[in-house]
Amino acid sequence: MIQWLAVVLWGLTALIAGGVAVRRGQTPVDQPLLPAIALGALFGSVGAGVGLTTTLQFAVAAGVALGLIVLLWRWRTLMIEDNLPPGVGGRRLIGVDGRVVAAIRPEEPGTIRVGEETWRARLAAGAPGVVTEGAAVRVVAIEGIHVVVSPLDEQSVPITSPHEPQHQSPEDGGQ
Repeated sequence: MIQWLAVVLWGLTALIAGGVAVRRGQTPVDQPLLPAIALGALFGSVGAGVGLTTTLQFAVAAGVALGLIVLLWRWRTLMIEDNLPPGVGGRRLIGVDGRVVAAIRPEEPGTIRVGEETWRARLAAGAPGVVTEGAAVRVVAIEGIHVVVSPLDEQSVPITSPHEPQHQSPEDGGQ
C-alpha cells in the first residue's frame, strides 16, 4: 500500500531543502549538505511510493544523503582544491619560468612552454596588457588545467584605450 502522506512529506522535504540550497546559491560541490538532503528526501519519497516501511524510507534517505556528501567532499578534495603536495602534478610548475608560444591576453588564454611541456596560460591579476610570443613568464599559480603567469620582461604590451592620447618621444618625431 502506498503511503501518500509519506510521499508528500518526503517530497516537501526535498523541495524545501533544494529551494533553500538554490536560494543560498549552494552548489553540491561547495556545500553539499542541503543538496544531499534534498536528494535523500527524494529517494525517501520514492521509497514511500513503492511501499517501504518508514524505517526503510529513513534508511534509504539517510544512506543516499550521507553517501552523496562523502562522495562530493572526497571529489572536492581531489579535484577542486588540488591537495597535491608541491612538486606533484601541475603544482610542480609554480615558480618555474617559461616562454610564451601564443600571446596571452587578459580576456583570452594563451600558450606557454615550460621545459618540454606546453600549457594553456592565463595572466595573473594585475599583469599588464598582452604578453606576446617569446616573452619570458613565471608560473605563479594553477587554476584547473591552466597555469597562471606573470611576465618577466618588457615584451608585454600595455593595453591602451583608443581615447588615450598617444605620446611620442623626440626620436619618433614627437614634441
